[in-house]
Amino acid sequence: MTATRPPGRPWIVVADDDPAIRTLWVTELDRAGYRTVQATNGREALELMRALVPDLVVLDLQMPELTGEDVLAYAQTAPALRQIPVLVVSGHLEEAGRPDLPLRVVGRLAKPVDVARFRRAVEAALSPPAPPSLGGAS
Repeated sequence: MTATRPPGRPWIVVADDDPAIRTLWVTELDRAGYRTVQATNGREALELMRALVPDLVVLDLQMPELTGEDVLAYAQTAPALRQIPVLVVSGHLEEAGRPDLPLRVVGRLAKPVDVARFRRAVEAALSPPAPPSLGGAS
């Protein structure tokens, strides 16, 4: 069962087992006006995803308890979680976005990543998709 999340500014789950990286991302996102919650491992990330159904998940791949890939695979089987956009930020990108996992991964950043690039990727992930082109002369 999922809880109803409070309305307002976008909610972002930041899941990374490295406290320095997690704090950096949360600080930057808070400064940008987003609401954040933190997960130190994959199990916590899934719990927060179920409770909040956030607007975005920033996900590391190498975490204890459940890996980021485990989180993505489980989310794919849960209808409420399947549509949550995920921004993978990891030093192990060769494991992300495999063609056999139809995931909602909207971006991939290799660690280390500078803060400006991270913020641009978050903004892009939260932007609505562009309407399709009508493709014809008027």
